[in-house]
Amino acid sequence: FNTDIIICPTEPNPVVKQYGENEDDEFEAYDYLAYQPGNDVYWMGDVADPQQVSQGDALVGSFNKEFRSRIQRNQSQGGISHVSYAHTLLAGDRRSSCWRASGDSSKVCLGNRGPRNGATSGEDYTKSPTLLTHGPTQEWQGHYCFGDNHVEYGKSFFPPNVAYECGSQSILPDNVFDADFPSCGSQLNEKHQQGDAWLAQNETMVEDDKGQPQPIAIYDRELD
Repeated sequence: FNTDIIICPTEPNPVVKQYGENEDDEFEAYDYLAYQPGNDVYWMGDVADPQQVSQGDALVGSFNKEFRSRIQRNQSQGGISHVSYAHTLLAGDRRSSCWRASGDSSKVCLGNRGPRNGATSGEDYTKSPTLLTHGPTQEWQGHYCFGDNHVEYGKSFFPPNVAYECGSQSILPDNVFDADFPSCGSQLNEKHQQGDAWLAQNETMVEDDKGQPQPIAIYDRELD
């Protein structure tokens, strides 16, 4: 598919731009040949970030010539995202159970972005650009895409067919924009390893204290 399909038609955030269609990328074409699973490379830009910088700091050098997802920065700080949508963060149980060829109608895999950590109140919610994507500007509305390829339009961060399960524990409602369950059995305080739904964008991966991959979730910068 072309790079326009991953931009929401109602995208409200100015840092989201189609790759190769703006001067930030010098109108370069997307390199589809970059996909080389045999070399463990799956997309254009699938390399380590050359500049490790803190959020809010300006980036350095030629940082816009690859496919990027930096929704958390404004334009003056090198903010640019070539994709609109959030995806389930690929680590731990959610990677093995939610991102697989055999579809599951209760596993949400993709969707419109949500507020930081699934906030339902406060400035993380009221100043989130994601409230401007669909529907009234005072509340979040958006689409969820599930493992069996069906899509639902929702107004809640707790879709009725999505729940958190852990062995014999009670089945609990699950905020799909937050890693809201810190432990399951012997996995204590390691939210990234759990199997609950967690949709966000992801710029970098790090290793946890056990050498396991840990995604760093990124969310839209709040509106001024």
